[in-house]
Amino acid sequence: MALKHLLTFSASLISAIVGTTAAVVKDRALASTQVGRAVDLYVWGNGIPGLQLFYANGNVYVSDLATANMTENMVPVSFTIMKRLPTYPGASTLAYSFTAAPNTTAGVSNTATRTPPFSNATLFVAPREGNAHDVGFVPTADVAAQVPATVTGRRMGGFMIDEGMFMVVEDHGPIHPALWCAFPTVTPGVWVMRWNQTNQTPETSKGVPVTLKTVKFPAGAKAPELLNKRCVTMQ
Repeated sequence: MALKHLLTFSASLISAIVGTTAAVVKDRALASTQVGRAVDLYVWGNGIPGLQLFYANGNVYVSDLATANMTENMVPVSFTIMKRLPTYPGASTLAYSFTAAPNTTAGVSNTATRTPPFSNATLFVAPREGNAHDVGFVPTADVAAQVPATVTGRRMGGFMIDEGMFMVVEDHGPIHPALWCAFPTVTPGVWVMRWNQTNQTPETSKGVPVTLKTVKFPAGAKAPELLNKRCVTMQ
């Protein structure tokens, strides 16, 4: 009987600690995820030393400035934190949206950056349900107008920043900072971003687990090695 009470007490204590920790993280994230704040996001992963995010044909790519300069369609982006857009099921009250704009001072002077194909676009990820894993941008005007072809099947809110880490927030509580994956493209030094995708096939096994941060990687330092060697998905 005593053992039963002890196990019950232990389970209750663990639950309380987990709940308190989640609440603390959310409160802290609320303080740093301020509407109107401008942020840059950098990709950290094995062999990807804090590289910048780029817009190209509505998709999110990762590269260094020199490589992007040799392309014609990659535009470096900066973000502004916006109020939550209720464009996905179960939108969390703690959710925010991130609007991207061309970063014309980043040091890229290719054709697309000199004449950007967009003025602002909203970041989206594929919903948790389904088989899509896209990460991309949609025109902010289309989002505001709720154009079905643009907003259907895309999650454009539920993002937060905690201690410099870009996260996806679920309405029921879990916060997921480590579900991002970068896949190499046919262009050396350029990766395309995906989200919530596991390595189940020879093709997806090429993915590199990454995290998104608001700070640049220290110049000259070794690229970080994350604990996850393979891309992960929510269970």
